[in-house]
Amino acid sequence: MMSELPIVCTLSRQELRARQEGAIRELISSAEEITEIKDGYRFRFRPVSGLMPRLAEFVEQERRCCPFLGFALTVEPDAGPIQLTLTGPEGTGEFLREAFRLSSDSGVV
Repeated sequence: MMSELPIVCTLSRQELRARQEGAIRELISSAEEITEIKDGYRFRFRPVSGLMPRLAEFVEQERRCCPFLGFALTVEPDAGPIQLTLTGPEGTGEFLREAFRLSSDSGVV
């Protein structure tokens, strides 16, 4: 059950810093909108070519280092926006805000 998993990233500080400067920065910079939701964040993207494989790779990497996270990918019809939602147990929003360097008003710090 998700609530039983501790909110802990298994990356070292150096690995997390590299992730923040690489894949996380890319995710945040390509998002049209970042919204803080209950126990997580939602990222909305324009449906550009190559986005889906990048999002799938991001999810695969995050699942390895943050097993407490849940992921939902929503693809709207008629070339509408794509949303990636990251959620978890209570405290996940705060963890993501710090790890992803987000501000509490749902933008980039």
